Amino acid sequence: MRNFEGEPNIRRAAIYLRISQERAGTRTYASDAIERQREDCEYTCKWNGWTIVGEYVDKAKSAFDINVERPDFERMLEDYRKGEFDIIVGWKLDRVLRRVGSLVDMIRDAPDVRICTTDLGIIDLTTPDGRHRAIAAANEAEFESARKGERERRANMQHAMQGRPK
Repeated sequence: MRNFEGEPNIRRAAIYLRISQERAGTRTYASDAIERQREDCEYTCKWNGWTIVGEYVDKAKSAFDINVERPDFERMLEDYRKGEFDIIVGWKLDRVLRRVGSLVDMIRDAPDVRICTTDLGIIDLTTPDGRHRAIAAANEAEFESARKGERERRANMQHAMQGRPK
């Protein structure tokens, strides 16, 4: 276990896995994507010496749309508040959340939360540096989601104008 001076003792991890869409006929793709996330998160936990005590999976759940419920995400935050684990491990931050507002809500609802992603490492939301890193990453994820939506809407318009509606 690699805890630094002053860092809280992290021993128990929960893995959060999410895929935005599960298109008809592509269940294998969605399952494979979840499995890839799981493998990388398990490796991160093993590397850090953390015991995995829970796994939360939201399939076909957007983290960008405000009105989409993510039941396992909500259950995970509730379990965190109950003290069932010390850190949330996600593949990338945009798999955990995709909006700055969601991050702010998370900090408000679980102010001592820590997240670890396979690319950013530990993000300690109790510190100014941790919050800054997380907000910057969430802002980038939100921006990319919005840009992706623009590209998809434009492609759909092009197809409709060519008589090939989606």
